[in-house]
Amino acid sequence: MEQITNCIIVNGAGGGLGRAAVAQLAARGVNIVCADRDEQALRQTVAEIPTGSSSEVATVVGDASAEHHVQEVVKTAVDRFGRIDGVLNAAAINGPPGAFLEVSLDGFEEVMSVNVRSVWLSMQHALPEIIKVGGGSIVNVGSVAAIRAAPGLAAYSGSKHAVAGLTKTVAVEYAKQNIRVNLLCPGSMNTQLIQEMLVRRGDGDAEAGLAATTSGIPDGRLAEPEELAQTGVWLLLDAPTHLSGQLIMVDGARSAT
Repeated sequence: MEQITNCIIVNGAGGGLGRAAVAQLAARGVNIVCADRDEQALRQTVAEIPTGSSSEVATVVGDASAEHHVQEVVKTAVDRFGRIDGVLNAAAINGPPGAFLEVSLDGFEEVMSVNVRSVWLSMQHALPEIIKVGGGSIVNVGSVAAIRAAPGLAAYSGSKHAVAGLTKTVAVEYAKQNIRVNLLCPGSMNTQLIQEMLVRRGDGDAEAGLAATTSGIPDGRLAEPEELAQTGVWLLLDAPTHLSGQLIMVDGARSAT
């Protein structure tokens, strides 16, 4: 298959959606800069890249919400590969659970820092490099909570609504520079991030929490990271160039109910 991009940055590459996306991009021969705060998880991601891939991979360990780290990621991409053609921003946390009045300001600020500030910084520093090569694609990771309430996760829902607004605005502002920006929105996805929520929802019983969660999903199951990664990689590499500023729901029809 023809390689149609040279370098993609994957933020949050240490697990779940990010790890699956790295594997799929590598299978396409794309050069990748993998960034995550968990060095061990990042090593595992690289170890799982398909044998025989022609991709070159660089790794950067650090906090996605720290500007100096974001600058290092962008510099690594430019120094190693000479360009940036796209970015997948998948770093996120659930944050503290509880009703709105139970969540501390510190808890709220941590969620906004990881989930929103990181996306803001990533786009601000990567966009000029993408513009230099004539355009490209940015895929931010949202959630079904970007379009509806998430009781017990007010800070998380607020952060994903914020990322939706950022995504749409940057898509409009830079459309004439051939920049495409979309929001990939999972419903409930089978990753480590959801496990604590399942235990909490099941009052300590993860299986009960899973049953309660999937009962609200029309196709009756959690999404797999590979399914979301397939959509994210499509948006990065294959989607029509006229597709931008959209919230792409991959949630088993949950958002349609």
